[in-house]
Amino acid sequence: MRRVSGGTVAILLVALLLVGTAAALAARSTPDDTSPSSRSAGNAGTLALYDWLARLGLRVERMSGRFDLSGAGVLVVSDPTMPFTPDEASHVADMVRGGGELILTSDRPGVLNSGELLNAVGAAPNASDLASGSSLPAAYDASLDVPIDAAGLVRKVPMQAGLDFDVPTSTGVPLLSSGDRVVGLDIPVGSGHAFVLGSPYPLSNLGLRQGDSALFVLSLLERAGSGQDTRIVFDEYHHGEAGAGGASAALGGPVGLAGVLAALAVFGFVALSGRRLGRPVPARDPARVPSATEYVDAMGALIERTAQRGGVAARYAEELKRRVGAATVVDPRLDDEAFLALLDSHDAANAPVVREALARCRELQARRPSGAELVALARRVDEVEALYAAGAALIAP
Repeated sequence: MRRVSGGTVAILLVALLLVGTAAALAARSTPDDTSPSSRSAGNAGTLALYDWLARLGLRVERMSGRFDLSGAGVLVVSDPTMPFTPDEASHVADMVRGGGELILTSDRPGVLNSGELLNAVGAAPNASDLASGSSLPAAYDASLDVPIDAAGLVRKVPMQAGLDFDVPTSTGVPLLSSGDRVVGLDIPVGSGHAFVLGSPYPLSNLGLRQGDSALFVLSLLERAGSGQDTRIVFDEYHHGEAGAGGASAALGGPVGLAGVLAALAVFGFVALSGRRLGRPVPARDPARVPSATEYVDAMGALIERTAQRGGVAARYAEELKRRVGAATVVDPRLDDEAFLALLDSHDAANAPVVREALARCRELQARRPSGAELVALARRVDEVEALYAAGAALIAP
């Protein structure tokens, strides 16, 4: 190997300097204003609530890497971005039933992710509003239906448009309302309580400083008897931190970026300062014209690949299920038969039309459809989706 020149060393040093600068800029980047995570400093995050409770001397922790409720006294689930499974929802209900507390917030887009947990604690979103659109204003102050603090300091809690709930008297009582719309529930579950809010705004970095939000959250904790020794666990598992914790989580941020850039810098250094391994491969003549046989073989392979159009029909089927699922709260990840069975109970009027369109998609998926067949399928799927996009689906309450 030849000697390393001073210029090459200088290049390596400059590259490492650029790595450090890039990592510093990434660490100071603008926070995500849509993430509800307790690690996010954006408007929708709950980092301010997490840090505030810690400064008050309360035991606050984050649940990430795996779903584990061991020792949790209070579970805070703010607008989950990953869906709860039936087993996970059942574990949460058992925790509350044994004397724990759940503080759950969800808005309309997130109801698919929180649906299993809402069902497990007996909170029923207003089905007609999910189908036709909520009449709640974009921003409003919710009033208390029952006193929640002894001093009576909590009067108005700022909210943003989200869910409102049906209130069966056997499972829960209204906690917050706007006019005749119940937007917060206090649901006794065994020896514990589940507090369910139809908007994540009161717990967010932006909303916590507004109105009586901060006192409202403290009152929820005091009402359940949460003391200094109670573990308050923020659920980050359902914000995407499933299987990535500790060092693994760090590698996903600026540290990971710095590592990748450092590896590229070292690779460049080795490439500039090293020597070739093995004999060079002779370069092909750039002026050489491919033979007729090579041309025919290449075109034949291209035509063969483009004839596989069944995947396009499969894509239309998944798109149709997502659109219908968003309007009816039927999980689009279910297989076709389970999806259609639930749809029959939610929207019996339009279910046959969806069934026919989905069957056509699966039929074309199994073979090589022509371009004309795919165009006709696209038009049919669009017609069916229009029924739900316009809010025409009728969902049984």
